Amino acid sequence: YPYMNGPIHLGHTFAFTKAEFQTRFQRTLGKRVLFPFGFHGTGMPIKASADKLTQELAEFGNPPKFPDAPHFGKECMSYAELANRQYVYKQTVEQLTKEFNEKQDAAYKEAQKAGKKGTKKSKAVQKTGAASRVWDILLASNVDVSDIPKFVDPFYWLEYFPSKWSTALRNFGASVDLRRSFITTDANPYYDAFIRWQFKRLKDAGKLKFGKRHSIYSPKDGQTCADHDRASGEGVGPQEYTLIKMRVLEPAPKALEKYVKKNLFLAAATLRPETMYGQTNCYVLPTGTYGVYDIGNDELFVIGENAARNLAFQGHSPKHGEVKLLAKVKGTDLIGTALSAPLATYERIYVHPLFSVSMTKGTGVVTSVPSDAPDDWAMLRELQAKQPLREKFGLTDEQVMPFKPVPIIKTTEFGELSAVKACDDFKVNSPNDRQQLDAAKDKVYKAGFYDGVFLVGDFKGEKVESAKTKVRQQLIDQNLALEYFEPASPVRSRSGDDCVVCLTDQWYIDYAQPEWKEQVKAHVETMDTFGEEMKLLLLQQVDRLHEWGCSRSFGLGTKLPCDEQYVIESLSDSTIYMAYYTIAHLLQGGNTSPSKVVVGPAGVKPEQVTDEFFDYVFHGKGDKTKLGIDVKVIDQMRREFTYWYPWNLRTSGRDLAYNHLPFSLFNHVAIFEQKYWPKGIKCCAFLEVDGEKMSKSRGNFLTTEDAVARFSADGARIGLADSGDFLDVANFDQTVANGAVLKLYTWIDSVEEVLKMKDTALPAIDDANTSFADRAFENVQRSIIADVKEMYEKMLYRDVLKRGFYEYFTQRERYLMAAGDQANKAVLLLSHQRQAQLLAPIAPHTMERVWTMTGGQGLVVNALYPDVPAADPVALLSYEHLHDSLGVFRKKLDDYLNPRARKGKKVEPPSPPKKVTIKVCLSYPAWQEMVLDIARSKFNTETKSFDKDIIADLRSNEELQKILPPKKGKKDPMMMFFGGVKNLAAEVGERVLQSKLAFDEQKLFVSNIAVLKSQLNVDEVEVVTV
Repeated sequence: YPYMNGPIHLGHTFAFTKAEFQTRFQRTLGKRVLFPFGFHGTGMPIKASADKLTQELAEFGNPPKFPDAPHFGKECMSYAELANRQYVYKQTVEQLTKEFNEKQDAAYKEAQKAGKKGTKKSKAVQKTGAASRVWDILLASNVDVSDIPKFVDPFYWLEYFPSKWSTALRNFGASVDLRRSFITTDANPYYDAFIRWQFKRLKDAGKLKFGKRHSIYSPKDGQTCADHDRASGEGVGPQEYTLIKMRVLEPAPKALEKYVKKNLFLAAATLRPETMYGQTNCYVLPTGTYGVYDIGNDELFVIGENAARNLAFQGHSPKHGEVKLLAKVKGTDLIGTALSAPLATYERIYVHPLFSVSMTKGTGVVTSVPSDAPDDWAMLRELQAKQPLREKFGLTDEQVMPFKPVPIIKTTEFGELSAVKACDDFKVNSPNDRQQLDAAKDKVYKAGFYDGVFLVGDFKGEKVESAKTKVRQQLIDQNLALEYFEPASPVRSRSGDDCVVCLTDQWYIDYAQPEWKEQVKAHVETMDTFGEEMKLLLLQQVDRLHEWGCSRSFGLGTKLPCDEQYVIESLSDSTIYMAYYTIAHLLQGGNTSPSKVVVGPAGVKPEQVTDEFFDYVFHGKGDKTKLGIDVKVIDQMRREFTYWYPWNLRTSGRDLAYNHLPFSLFNHVAIFEQKYWPKGIKCCAFLEVDGEKMSKSRGNFLTTEDAVARFSADGARIGLADSGDFLDVANFDQTVANGAVLKLYTWIDSVEEVLKMKDTALPAIDDANTSFADRAFENVQRSIIADVKEMYEKMLYRDVLKRGFYEYFTQRERYLMAAGDQANKAVLLLSHQRQAQLLAPIAPHTMERVWTMTGGQGLVVNALYPDVPAADPVALLSYEHLHDSLGVFRKKLDDYLNPRARKGKKVEPPSPPKKVTIKVCLSYPAWQEMVLDIARSKFNTETKSFDKDIIADLRSNEELQKILPPKKGKKDPMMMFFGGVKNLAAEVGERVLQSKLAFDEQKLFVSNIAVLKSQLNVDEVEVVTV
């Protein structure tokens, strides 16, 4: 259900493969699996891009003559010339991007030299930057130059890209049912009716409401800006502050003299209104530029421009959305201004300088409470301690020295002056000790909120946690403060606008309803999220969700049925679309064109798709005979829904866990019966390529078509399966994909070699005449088959590759080594065939080839997962023991044949031995068994290492010390034995720490004499017991 504003790239495909691989695996278990695929077009991004392209063509011509594009410059006079040069120009996009960035840097440096201030981008660079033009983006997306002007129509995007995605998916080998594909928006009357039905039912259930809400808003677009409408700042919401009105007192500084007789205030934004009792001063940024703004209601605020812009959209301006600036004021001109601060103990406080004040967060004015804010205390203390600093900013002693921290809140940890004690505890010596101040601030704020008790005010004796909101409301009610909102961090719309928070009339979905939340949270607990981290993330987001504005003034989409002047935004019309998949093929037959309406196989026309139709199909409610549709057709659709729903798996990028996925859960709970609520969600990390974020300028941006062309479909699929399965990191390593291609070719070659071998019968594993190698390899395969199945079920595809691809090859090589010239052709062919079955979900094309070559019947994609008995654990242990022992023997033999020099003298190597004797110890002495027992308890099986205190434990064990043999000079028998065990355990693992083996070691070596002789290159091997 991707958004149709560009071609499918590797990041899209990575998330897609999580479902693709699972779809194919589940089919091997004999299940019927539906994997549909739709195309999303709702919202602002497409509309904004179409509008921007319109502007580009109007400004630069059609075809355009961009001043900074040599290959599309003035000499390009026709589409024919453009087409001829398209390939060349596409290759220069990266160079243009680089030049664009260099222009920015050069312009900024020149401006700095000239002493100018402003944005890093000059207007010229902004206008001509190739990297941001829609024309260039479409060109880089392989859109033919003659087609680009068609994209001024937003619906052409929905005409063009869905067909390109469908082709790319087919070439990738996607096992999706494209008969059920559809596009969104009112260009598809069937889906449009479905969304209208959904919102009517939400309104009926009391979930859809209307009212004024504080929302992220784009002034340029004239409407709220939801996550998918943003170029940056996705997931950012409004941050609520309390704006403290500090009245300017006379005598006012010269810059404010003209306005002091009016209601003039410095307005400070705070998240801690409960601490206003402790104000001793106020801070501004000395280098900041402030303004005197008319905010309406006969009040003037001295604040930064960013805050004034936000306030103008929240009812605090003479005219909504318009900032009324009366005068600009430098921060230095405000220092020393006398103020009257609400709730403050001191009747008159003064403005002080603070260089950490931000002009883009809050108002640029910060009220100071040194008793409970470490930053405030650090700066006040600095000013009081340094007269030259006071003189530098024109502050008199009277404006600084009398002010002491006021005890207002008591905490158990820090007492009555929390910030003062915390600064001492964290050794804060100056306002520049950022790390210590941040640590102190975190501790003080938490202690004050959760443990603090008021010492002053109307709520004296109450806990801060419960009285905080009371203090805030009291300030607002007494007109000493007002509520203020701004984006929690910068948000930019896709139209290039810096967003504000606006108080708007809006339709919203009330996700804050407690009972609804509890239902959703209870259901999340029952879902398969393929890891606790994802479950916790979903639960957190369900808790955090409140009212969500779902209406927009314009853009692509479905009109809100209860108020058709609005369009439903993109995240709200994509919450239950999965249910629509179950009937989409019957309604519209896979049509994805916005320019035509296709009546599907069911013969149901758009006007017949009513609310009553959906009520019956999805709820079984109503009289199906009154719908004007053949009852058999209605029954078929009802069966489709009840058979396929609910969904078992929804995969997506991690970013959608913050909006789309919890929205979907809420809407399912509100609209469907519980038995149709979702069962599973899998999220993945954002994909990097070769350890870096995908970027055209870095040269590592890959579309899916690029990847298939470069690595083949199966090579790309293996590379994506190897990229990672968790929420934190995902990396597509191009060397892995390239290596996979080579390995697949090598695999086919190895199968051809097996086919040349002499035909043999498949040995029975229980037959006494079956060789040790055949029996062991069969058990190894059974173990791999079981492990891979569990890995698929847990969606651990990288582990599937490790065990089912790479390790399977390794084990086959071991079998060939163990079997020697007795290697069985039937055993090898079966192993190749089984491995093809295991890897068919990931690399289906090559696996069909291997399956056919090895005599598989039909298609491997239709073959069931191998059904084999459980592996014999003793057989596996003995086989691993033989392999590990061979490694140890080879090393000892190599050490014997290559002696190290002694005291600088070279030692002549001995002649290679013709006979090797292997001594098998039937049992350990009691002291050695005890050493092994202790060592086993201190061994980490994952790292193949021992705890640091292992030696201390061995030496402090009194029982062991009693039975140890005596030392011989400097030689410690215990340490010599443990040293050898430690080295073996690092190579082999925990098995060497067992005091008794589960199999007959002597018999194992004797039955594999031929293998031992071959691998050690000797004529004779003797096995004796000691």
